[in-house]
Amino acid sequence: MHHFFVDRLEKSAKFPDAFMTTIVEKQAHHLINVLRAEIGEEISVACLGHNYQGFISEIRPTHVVVEQLTLQEQKAELPFELILVQGLPKSDKLEFIITKACELGVSKILPLQCERSITRDKAEKAEKITIRRNEIALAACKQAHRSQLVKVEKSIAGRELFQKYQFDYCLIAYEKSDLTQSLAKYWQTVKKSILTAPKRKQIAVVVGPEGGFTPAEIAYFTANNADIVNLGARILRTETAGLALLSYIMLDSEQ
Repeated sequence: MHHFFVDRLEKSAKFPDAFMTTIVEKQAHHLINVLRAEIGEEISVACLGHNYQGFISEIRPTHVVVEQLTLQEQKAELPFELILVQGLPKSDKLEFIITKACELGVSKILPLQCERSITRDKAEKAEKITIRRNEIALAACKQAHRSQLVKVEKSIAGRELFQKYQFDYCLIAYEKSDLTQSLAKYWQTVKKSILTAPKRKQIAVVVGPEGGFTPAEIAYFTANNADIVNLGARILRTETAGLALLSYIMLDSEQ
């Protein structure tokens, strides 16, 4: 079943106990011209953090109307906000990371320009690059049937992270950390307080670029109360480290 994102629902005139919505712009084009949607086809939509299921009732060149939308009980989001802070790798790697991170449940992605980042986002292209990254996130969220759309922010310099953002917990995957500082040990220590908190917590996971973090960057993170964790005895690539970390947190939080 195909999945789309909409900004609002309306009460249905035809079906008083259900909702309706209209899919427009690029998503409508994709549904009409790529997926070859048909009247009566069943699809799902996400709106304001919830998933709904209904049927296509009208197809026009500019929009698609979906009727009989009913709320689905299955929850597609984690019980906390999971934010991936990714040191800028090569552009093709970042697109892969965005796709997989969306599948694994992140709420937001913050590209970080680190001292050892090979790629730099040029200021004059920042807007265009960010639009492209958010289009990739949208496609991944649709495929994963997410209830909330993941936002990819504009990249920022590493030393701006804690000036612009505040997190309840921040953990850094660092290949030179002590093996006793394992992700499993850290997560089991804090998980209960995160899952039982009355308010959703913000948890940031920080991963370096291809060359890793410099000692100065690690000092900056730890000075701002970030916790270092180790992902095992093997050195993982940047596109592997974040996904390994996110996978562990996702699976352990949904048990």
